[in-house]
Amino acid sequence: MDGLVGKSFKVGDSFTFTPNLGASYRRTKSETLQNIGNNLAIFGVNSLNNANDKSSQVFPSDQEIQSVYGSLDLSYREYLFVTATTRRDWFSTLATPGRDNNLGITYPGVSASFVFSELWKPDFLSFGKIRAGYSRVGQATIPYQTQLSYALLPVTLNGRPLGTPSNANIPNSNLLPSSATELEVGTELAFVQNRVRLDLTAYKKKSSNEIVFAPASISSGYQGAVLNAGEMENKGVEMLLTVLPVKTAAFTWTSSLNGAYNKNTVLSLAAGQTQSVYATSRSGVGYVAQIVGKPFGQVMAYDNKYNTDGSIATTTNGVPARGDLTAYGTAFHPLTGGWSNDFTMGHFNLGVLIDGKFGGKIFSATDYYATVFGLRKETLVNREGTFGTDKIDAATYYGTLANNVSKDFVQDASFIKLRQVTLGYSFPTAMFNNHIQRLTLSLVARNLAFLMRKTDNIDPEGSYNAFSQGLELGGVPPSKTYGLNLSAKF
Repeated sequence: MDGLVGKSFKVGDSFTFTPNLGASYRRTKSETLQNIGNNLAIFGVNSLNNANDKSSQVFPSDQEIQSVYGSLDLSYREYLFVTATTRRDWFSTLATPGRDNNLGITYPGVSASFVFSELWKPDFLSFGKIRAGYSRVGQATIPYQTQLSYALLPVTLNGRPLGTPSNANIPNSNLLPSSATELEVGTELAFVQNRVRLDLTAYKKKSSNEIVFAPASISSGYQGAVLNAGEMENKGVEMLLTVLPVKTAAFTWTSSLNGAYNKNTVLSLAAGQTQSVYATSRSGVGYVAQIVGKPFGQVMAYDNKYNTDGSIATTTNGVPARGDLTAYGTAFHPLTGGWSNDFTMGHFNLGVLIDGKFGGKIFSATDYYATVFGLRKETLVNREGTFGTDKIDAATYYGTLANNVSKDFVQDASFIKLRQVTLGYSFPTAMFNNHIQRLTLSLVARNLAFLMRKTDNIDPEGSYNAFSQGLELGGVPPSKTYGLNLSAKF
């Protein structure tokens, strides 16, 4: 729920200012029901109705954010603009019953822009603007991290339900919101009667008081602890180039090329930490970690062990031995881009979008299990023979190899994809006696094809979930989708 009020005032012939005040309330509530069935009556029929022992668990989640905000817009003769903003958020996920926690954070911002082409515009320039801005933003954590909570188990003792702590991490009742400050500068330029437009942006963003999960001793009964500890920096550039190569009464072609490069660096973690694993592959031999001095989300796997002369060390049965856990690159692509083309002829429109991401890594547990079970082409070598002096069979050799040296399952996740093609028809407004300003029927097709990809047999965009980018297992192939879209403007 949001509310916003504002009013513009004009002072003389040159100045205009507009104050705005607003508030918002957002509550996110969900329940996840987990049903478990054991002791199947008929082997291989994986259905709850076939289970003799059934149980269920409910995992609730409830959080809210309350906000107030305001802004003041100033303009001078429609070429100089300044905007100042402030906002305060209160996060329920930072609350602890019985404590007066600091639940909120206030973050200001200021931005300015100058349309210099209003004062100086050479013949080659159609429009020119420079802009700069500074802002601070904040965020909280996932629910139930500040106090110990319990979950009911799907079993009973003497007819009474059993409970267990549901926290995987040591609760922290002193958690504070994390914050990030960002400085941004940019320019917008247009040439050749606005048929060529260029938008450039450079930014630097530093996040502090990051909420991180630090590992804890197994004797504590927890997997880790949640702390305010991390610092991270992002800096990069963004570009959008739009060109109108053809514009006639009968035909128009608009082409846009966008690109972005982001350099990310983890500056610090919890005290005494230089590395923190936050996601583990279900194979148990691939990880995603934060490492100080490297980009966030390092995909890690086991390297070979090497002898002093540089050769690969082996175990007594001839299998390459496990070496160090090594970082092979970030799961998050530093370079992204897209190219869109729109063609209009009469009432028909054709749109084509190609996009790509480059430089990210992904750990494929699909390849891991394919190696363990002999389903990968690499396991065809000596499939019917034996290995080493102990004469182990191929199944033992490749299963041990997959667990000892997992670096071969790290792949380059770069790709270029034909993301979307749209073919539309805009009906003449005269058909509706001008009661409808625009009515368009479009056929939309998405995820049509990979034009380039580095992964051999998996979707480079695959992952378990939003928190495990860089880890993949058994993902379904990307699906092509086709649909009809009807849009109307009255």
